[in-house]
Amino acid sequence: MIEDSEHRRLRELLGSYALSALPPDVAPALVAHLDGCATCRAELAEIAPLADDLRGVDPDRLSDLATPPAGLGVQIRTAVAEERSLVDARAARLARRTARAGQRRAFLAVAGGVVVLAAGIGLGAAVNRDPRPVLPVALPSSSPSATVPIESLTLEGTSPSSPQVQTAGLIPHTWGVEVRMVGTGFAAGETFRAAFRSRDGRLLPAGEFLGTGEKTLTCNMQAALLRPDTVNFVIMDASGAPVLTTDLPAAA
Repeated sequence: MIEDSEHRRLRELLGSYALSALPPDVAPALVAHLDGCATCRAELAEIAPLADDLRGVDPDRLSDLATPPAGLGVQIRTAVAEERSLVDARAARLARRTARAGQRRAFLAVAGGVVVLAAGIGLGAAVNRDPRPVLPVALPSSSPSATVPIESLTLEGTSPSSPQVQTAGLIPHTWGVEVRMVGTGFAAGETFRAAFRSRDGRLLPAGEFLGTGEKTLTCNMQAALLRPDTVNFVIMDASGAPVLTTDLPAAA
């Protein structure tokens, strides 16, 4: 996963989250991030056992303040620079793997009956002319015999250069919502972010992906937000500007 500024900001909150000290309006965003970030989940698992020990510390009983050893600042900056190099190298490898796997994932998704986006309609055209029918969709191979309802979505571009889409599906889960899609026209190498908006106005991250240009792109985007509380889905470019968006009807 590319460690951008938003990822770093949420990562810095892991300590407070382990101590149950995050403000109520901040915790949901971190929980949603943890749902899709294995790196942060692993780091949280490492620091969580320290929470009980830290809660037992009484600062009034500390008579002397600890003095950091000489050269600690230089060591920290060096370690940070080395970690940044490793992160950049992992990001480059991920970008190459994503580009190579784009077409393979698209084929597997279509073969498995996943409702997706693809090229073929112009700006602002409806993904499905029917009024959001409910269709069955195959779940991943871990539960091959199960099906869940899926809502057809209508995605609208925000400019003539918006990516081209064919179809998309919203899947309600017990833990949140998921959009499955395939499309083209996402600028090659550029980062795109997806998010769901809740009834109370919060914008919950649903993952990010790298554009593959004219090559077919397949994505599954998820957030820990229940379907009745979901009112909008949006895909944004790296600057945060919407490129595709849709309002969702009230859940039945």
